[in-house]
Amino acid sequence: MADASSATRLSALRAGTGRAEAAVFAVALLVRLAVRLSSGGLTALSTYDPGVYYAAGDALTFGRLPYRDFVFLHPPAVIVVLAPFDWFGRLTSDLAGFVAANLAFALLGALNAVLVVRLARHLGLGTRAAVAGGLTYALWFGSVGAEYGVRLEPLGNLFALLGLLAFARARATGARRPALWCGAAFGAASAVKIWWVVPLVVMLGWLLAGRRSRQVGAFLAGAAAALVVICVPFFLAAPRQMFDMVITEQLGRNITGAPLVRLAELSTLRPAISHPSQALTVVWLVGVAAVLVVVCRFALREAAARPFLVLAGAQLLVLLAAPGWFGFYADYLAPALAITIAAAVAGYRHGGAQPAASRRRLLPVLLAPLVIVALTTGAALVQATRADQHAFPGQRLARALGGRGCVMSDAPGALIGLRVLSRDLGYGCANWIDVSGRTYGADRAGRNVPRRANARWQRDLLAYLRSGQAIILVRAHATGVAPGTMRAIRAGGVLARDGGYVIWRVRR
Repeated sequence: MADASSATRLSALRAGTGRAEAAVFAVALLVRLAVRLSSGGLTALSTYDPGVYYAAGDALTFGRLPYRDFVFLHPPAVIVVLAPFDWFGRLTSDLAGFVAANLAFALLGALNAVLVVRLARHLGLGTRAAVAGGLTYALWFGSVGAEYGVRLEPLGNLFALLGLLAFARARATGARRPALWCGAAFGAASAVKIWWVVPLVVMLGWLLAGRRSRQVGAFLAGAAAALVVICVPFFLAAPRQMFDMVITEQLGRNITGAPLVRLAELSTLRPAISHPSQALTVVWLVGVAAVLVVVCRFALREAAARPFLVLAGAQLLVLLAAPGWFGFYADYLAPALAITIAAAVAGYRHGGAQPAASRRRLLPVLLAPLVIVALTTGAALVQATRADQHAFPGQRLARALGGRGCVMSDAPGALIGLRVLSRDLGYGCANWIDVSGRTYGADRAGRNVPRRANARWQRDLLAYLRSGQAIILVRAHATGVAPGTMRAIRAGGVLARDGGYVIWRVRR
């Protein structure tokens, strides 16, 4: 009878955990789809980076290699992952493949939220704490703002969370195989974006501190194997170019986003209020810091979660020290932050030696992060409608192109919308993939020199755009098209105009 009763309880526990994971997955996916749909719909003209990643994968399917044949400022893992979607796009249309890729990455973000729940459960934090962590990941602006489309962060977070799960098993069992998989997962994450080298080092340091020499060797072997499999084929094709683009040019990027601005973004103040005053920012950050002190105080009671607090601190330093800054970079911190919240909830529930009355007084402070992330999800939806995504009349503009040859653009997203990306790659048309990325390397004119004032950039950009038969510009200001360059483009005359977008002829 006792065995039957235990089996019944275990079955009920598993069913409850399954329902919790399903609920977190549904919330995360619905929020990400809501952002996508409120940003112009599934076929909206994408922001710049997602188009670059998709176009890079498409170029790979045509035999063009990153670094050797075109500019790509990150390790190659995302290109490899996107290649199947590009093959699908070649069989159907560029836009269909791109929409499928965006939906897949939204699903990836929802899966990451489930992995947070699973990791928290594996750490023994309990179902309620695990759900709190999963919902933090599902609803935090930093996650939602990055995971409604193709970006590096959701893919890197997937590998990182798989690595953290393996790390938790390695610590619990002392076995080598989980350490091997942990190293492989963090190696794969580092092949998505070099920032994930820091979590890799943190995990390695934790194993070294525990004097687990057998596991350290397995961890290093796994990391090396993943990096070799993903990166070395591309490195052998263009070693100098790959090193320069992934390392040198990344570290030499123009500095953007002061530390105060980045902290305001991470604390969700800037997503909620577009231009907060400096005084309001300071007051807000002091309040957030006080909340975090209480959160960390409770989280530190859970010994199994302490490595993740160290990880969160290390990743926060990376975000503050990195040369460039965009709000969606905050997603890099999301897994460690979510586990910290889960550990704090568990630490509060377990209580320790603190009197119950004292803990009740701290409950509102502990719940504050969850309230903040829930409220700013609404801000994420509002901000998304202001993002650089617009309904794009690609099909109507494409009709005007007819059978015209190479179409050139300052953003691959426009070529995707026109459904000519794969066609042009098949024709052998020139395609820089990351057009503005050249200003970090071949067309660099020094730190913080505006592109419009960069004579070499204007010359090379105009020559590139005029190498085809038609030109469409969709981000002229961000690309840094100078007035003189724009006049030379307009001299060819208008081929088609629709919804504020213009396709210019190229006259020889």
